[in-house]
Amino acid sequence: MTGILALATSVILGVGLALWFLKHHGKVKRTREEVVTIIESFINGTGEEWGWDDFISIPVHDPELEKIRVRCARLPEEYPPDKSGTYCNEKGLEVLRNFVGKKVPGSEGTG
Repeated sequence: MTGILALATSVILGVGLALWFLKHHGKVKRTREEVVTIIESFINGTGEEWGWDDFISIPVHDPELEKIRVRCARLPEEYPPDKSGTYCNEKGLEVLRNFVGKKVPGSEGTG
């Protein structure tokens, strides 16, 4: 049991350190399709527990996708939530839906 606990602790610390390093020292490489999937998953409530937080917190290497990430991160300021526990209001969700509906600028014909 102690071995399992030690392994779990090591994995958690390793993942945490990797995320901290990416957040503070680098940019993640994402494809347009990955960005669409992350946004779709967030809208549908099917994303990974920290997937959205990672997306809006860690800069993206591609300048066009970085603009989208920054816009997504600012939606709660631009479109404040009108209900407790929501990310933004309906107009903000519409911005997200538009990103997905357009399959993110530049991704046409790649899917």
